[in-house]
Amino acid sequence: MRITTNTGGNISFGVNGYENSCKKTRCLKKGEIKCKYCGDKYCKEHIAPLPFMRRKPFGNKGHECVKFPENKSVDDIVKQYPYLEEEIKPNIEQSFKEKESIEYEPLKETKRREDTWVCEKCEKEFKTKREAEKCEKTHGKKFNGWIIAIVIIVIIGSIFYAHLPKIYYSLAGNPDFGGIIENPLENKEISDYAFNLWNEYRFSKQTHSFDFNKEAYNLAVFASKYYSEERLTLTETKLDIKASEYDLFNPKILYFTATNTQEAKTQIEIWKQNEVISNLLIDDSYFLGAIGCFKETCAIVLSNDY
Repeated sequence: MRITTNTGGNISFGVNGYENSCKKTRCLKKGEIKCKYCGDKYCKEHIAPLPFMRRKPFGNKGHECVKFPENKSVDDIVKQYPYLEEEIKPNIEQSFKEKESIEYEPLKETKRREDTWVCEKCEKEFKTKREAEKCEKTHGKKFNGWIIAIVIIVIIGSIFYAHLPKIYYSLAGNPDFGGIIENPLENKEISDYAFNLWNEYRFSKQTHSFDFNKEAYNLAVFASKYYSEERLTLTETKLDIKASEYDLFNPKILYFTATNTQEAKTQIEIWKQNEVISNLLIDDSYFLGAIGCFKETCAIVLSNDY
């Protein structure tokens, strides 16, 4: 860039100032003396060559010489340029080969390893100091976060496990879960065994057998559960309400108790001898039937679809 002065002269400006000016940034004095190491021209104040990053302790006198010889010491430069000595601060007698300087004190939390920055908490290396410091700040938080998350998961899991029997208990006879999620209190071994005996008896009387029906089974489990808890059979009103929930029409229910398959077989044989109950068990006007057991209580359901 060129500008015209008041006297009509022209001055050319470059990146570091006008042409022939001191190469020191922002210095507008004329560069009269050439540095014998880097070859750039400087004014008398900045001609003293100094090792890179060592200029600040000398009150900004001299210049950072990128070609400063390694076999040269700062003391040699001070002897050659006495005006630097006036700016030297106490206890500065370190050579260029020394790694540490007054300007750059050792970092307390983040240390540098060659061309990388290291997080002391996890010993990971990063390309920038900012990344290393960020790691140190968040390392403990991440660790604490994982601990909190694990504790929460353990607590929730413990609560769920402690209430699992109650959850299973509440699902017994539920139309959405019955027969799908096995309830430990639903005695399927007895109910399946008794259901097969019942179908064999119907077949022997030339009456159609029943296929497994989830709705009828759910109602049988619900009735067994209700009797087990309340020691009462379902009232007609309550039975009609539950039957409508299971899409069953005019169901009939018989109750019996059995703690094993042998007791269930004995009960079926007793009913065969009872004319009224026997006729109900083989009644061919019913198209749906099931046996469901809850604990030691079982219920037989006969019904039709709506």
